[in-house]
Amino acid sequence: MRYRNLSETLVELRKSRKMTQQELGNELGVTNKTISKWENGVFLPDITYLVAIADLYLISVDDLLRGTILLHNTDNTLKNTPKEKKRRHNRRVGTIIISILLVIDIFLIVFNTLNSNVDKTYRYTNIIALSIAGAILLFVEINRIAKAIDEAKRDKLKSSSKKSIKM
Repeated sequence: MRYRNLSETLVELRKSRKMTQQELGNELGVTNKTISKWENGVFLPDITYLVAIADLYLISVDDLLRGTILLHNTDNTLKNTPKEKKRRHNRRVGTIIISILLVIDIFLIVFNTLNSNVDKTYRYTNIIALSIAGAILLFVEINRIAKAIDEAKRDKLKSSSKKSIKM
């Protein structure tokens, strides 16, 4: 069995994440020249950097040193990019906002239904408008959940069909 050397592994991992040497250097707190020297085999990263690199790519130090990388782990590194983290955060904030609006909508429907001082026409118009708004918000939330479930199923199928490879 042939193992890749560390410099080849570092190049493959960085490219799988679609990072430049400068971006990787910024992540690790070193210069792009240092990354270049690691990747060209001029010298090896310090042990503390090996741990940081393995954490960054979600692999073990052993896999990093041996050049053994699980495909699903390299796919997962793409999910930890700042852009993806921001997208997940925005999704969570959107879900919270929609949930709050649904609770307010339900409260207003109940309040207008029970309030006898409000004109019947106004009350029913209000209830219909609030119900439509609630239905739209509910549809958006259900659609978002369905997409998340589909994405999770796709990820599970991908990871179960991929096998460990030796780089």
